[in-house]
Amino acid sequence: RFGCTEMVLRRNLHEHLKSNLQTHFELVTRAFQRKNEETHTLRQAYLQLTNRLDDLAQSFDRQAVRCEETIQVLGQELDTTKVQLSKALEEISELRDKSRSQGPPRRVDRDGRAFEGRKFECTHVMSEAHKNYISSLVWSANLLISGAWDCTIKVWDVSH
Repeated sequence: RFGCTEMVLRRNLHEHLKSNLQTHFELVTRAFQRKNEETHTLRQAYLQLTNRLDDLAQSFDRQAVRCEETIQVLGQELDTTKVQLSKALEEISELRDKSRSQGPPRRVDRDGRAFEGRKFECTHVMSEAHKNYISSLVWSANLLISGAWDCTIKVWDVSH
């Protein structure tokens, strides 16, 4: 369809086109111009989208490089941490073996007085006890910190 709105029977079509040749030519020319404008608009939109896609691809590439660099740094930090952790575990194991071979330590208070023979009254029962002998206690404000031969440290809130 190019814009002619007249209803013509098929047998009269040839005569209609000849008699209105100038009008039909103008209608076809306008339709062609509209299609050219649409094509131009679509080309512009295509170019804009292509440019935007190129920008996004470049941005993605830059971010991918940054991510790869970050992954490398994190991998190196992880390796370093693994080595440090391995050394720390070895030291803990050595200390544990050393403390087991020496037997339970002598219990003393802050003033260096031995606990043996002194009587204490139990005022709190801790529900999450250690699984082995307690080897050290530290009292600070309302906290009691205990360390045991099972290689655990527990912090108890004794304020209540």
